[in-house]
Amino acid sequence: MLRRQEDCLDLAAQLSLHDPVILVDNDISACDGGKRPGYELLVEQIRAGARTVVERHPVRIEAVRGGGLDLNTVEGRLMARQLVAVAAYESGHKSDRIKRAARREAEQGAWHGPVRYGYCGPGGVLIPEEAAVVRQHSPVQAGYCCPF
Repeated sequence: MLRRQEDCLDLAAQLSLHDPVILVDNDISACDGGKRPGYELLVEQIRAGARTVVERHPVRIEAVRGGGLDLNTVEGRLMARQLVAVAAYESGHKSDRIKRAARREAEQGAWHGPVRYGYCGPGGVLIPEEAAVVRQHSPVQAGYCCPF
């Protein structure tokens, strides 16, 4: 992450952009609906007028690795759209692979999800000391009956 920030700061210096603001959303996917504080702050700043937006100024997208795109030209917008289409295509393939792998593991009876308290690692090997705590605090032990 720090190397990426250094690369971005180097590019900003090459483009004569002074004191760039760095907003970070490390390991947060845009696809699963999770909160992305850096992105949300950027959107808030744009809405409040603290950041310039695409419609007000000429826009050129610079990539740290791979060159830039000039969104003021037909060609630049074409290339941006193609890159987005390729990214969506790759994301769809990745999603399909992950779903297939999860389905295969479920069909094979493999453990999936996080390891639960009272068990050790994939496969669910019982840890007697932790299992005793679970039993002690179980609603059935306390005299309650589950309605299902």
